[in-house]
Amino acid sequence: MKRTSIALNDISKIFKRCFSIFNNRNWTALIVLFLVAFGFYLRIYDLGYQSLWIDESYSITAALGMIEHLIPYMPSGVVYSRGILNTGLIALSMRLFGVSEFSARLPSVLFGTMTILLVYVFFRKVFGEKIALASAFLVTFSVVEIAWSRQARMYQQLQFFYILSLYLFYRYVHSKEIKFLALAVASVFCAMFTHVLGVSLLLVIPLYYFLVNIEMVKNFNKFSKEIIVSGVIFLAGLLFSQFFFNALTHVMAVRVDYSETYIAYLITFFPVIFYLSVLGVLISLRQDWKNSLLLGLGFFIPLYFVFFHEKLVGFRYVFVMLPIMFVFFAKMAEYVAGIIAKNKIFQSLAIIAMIALVSLTPSFNFFPEKEYYLEPRAPQPDFKSIYGYLKENLEEGDVLVDSYPEIASWYGFDPDYWLAFSISGLPVSDWVVDREYVYAHVPAVEDLDELKGIYFNNPRGWVVIDSLSRSRLPEGYVDFLDGNMEVVKDISTLGNFGRVTLYSWGRP
Repeated sequence: MKRTSIALNDISKIFKRCFSIFNNRNWTALIVLFLVAFGFYLRIYDLGYQSLWIDESYSITAALGMIEHLIPYMPSGVVYSRGILNTGLIALSMRLFGVSEFSARLPSVLFGTMTILLVYVFFRKVFGEKIALASAFLVTFSVVEIAWSRQARMYQQLQFFYILSLYLFYRYVHSKEIKFLALAVASVFCAMFTHVLGVSLLLVIPLYYFLVNIEMVKNFNKFSKEIIVSGVIFLAGLLFSQFFFNALTHVMAVRVDYSETYIAYLITFFPVIFYLSVLGVLISLRQDWKNSLLLGLGFFIPLYFVFFHEKLVGFRYVFVMLPIMFVFFAKMAEYVAGIIAKNKIFQSLAIIAMIALVSLTPSFNFFPEKEYYLEPRAPQPDFKSIYGYLKENLEEGDVLVDSYPEIASWYGFDPDYWLAFSISGLPVSDWVVDREYVYAHVPAVEDLDELKGIYFNNPRGWVVIDSLSRSRLPEGYVDFLDGNMEVVKDISTLGNFGRVTLYSWGRP
């Protein structure tokens, strides 16, 4: 037994010498620098290769309007107000670097890269070095994080400002420095002007401040600066909630229950991480509830809105909370490591082993890729190939009927008709104004007789639909297309991203 004990001590000393370098702040800085640099490489690699998809086309078209008019006008003159801060940054990027998929997606790349560093800095303050490094590692190599960091959309930007708002307010609570409060307010504004889900911060932050100062509230007679600040925060939140009254009342008026759908998604993409992160929340609150509370509220309050008050299912709506899920998983891994081993070196090895095991799943990626799959609710078919073919084969006088006028416009075409369908799953009337597509001066084909009229009254023409529009077109459309037109084959490949079908008639 004595020899065994001596051997274990010797092994422990060897590991301690090996791992002592990681206690050196310079080495830690190098690890973080590597994660940030490699994360940037994964996110920017061949950024312009993948075809534009429908949601990106809204943001980019609005950004082009902003470049010309300083207001995000769509071609129809309608203002695209959603994610206006993100639209502005896309416009700035395209103004600086030229109009391209690369420049339109670049802001998301930068926010995704900065999120890695922010996660490390924030979570080190809350849980320490090991947890921060583990969380930053998971954010760096998560396929979902990489994929959304390569889109000309607002979700990665929202995640950054959401986490930044929590961090800055956490710093204010622990330092009482007004500069952190002012920066937190500015960051909350940025989050809300990026996506309406940022409004949840108006509940998260005041509730956290109230709960951590509950003893102060009980002794209200001891009037202090903290009570004044608490009142100001509450009133500011209330007033700003009034400013966003329409958005909030719209959200609260919706009564749904998509909790099972979203939980199934999280379990599918992050099976071990999801289960352990829930336990990690409980462990963290038990060990140090004041430090963990802000992250717990920041995780569950927006989840509540997404589960029960968002009319449409979109797995990207839970994307904003993923770094918080990662940190609670890392916290649980630390707790399990503490049970397995008492020696700090072996505990670190156990944490590394658990992080390594979960990162070997398809949810994580260590090699750059040209294309990434987002989710079933975000179809990404290969529009680029279809319009490349049309450039070579569409002739003067041909009629183009398209299900996505913005994408056609991006690739250099002005469709003659919009094949009207419910893009969002809401009534198709939401997308039609004066018998035209709401975002462009393109006549809407609203019934089968109109489609037949276009076919019979024009000698040559083309119809572009993808898997989403095919599934949502009114009854009879697809049968008519299949029965009367030729499918141009072998252009767009079928895969996880969906397929674009190009129909033609009247060609020799």
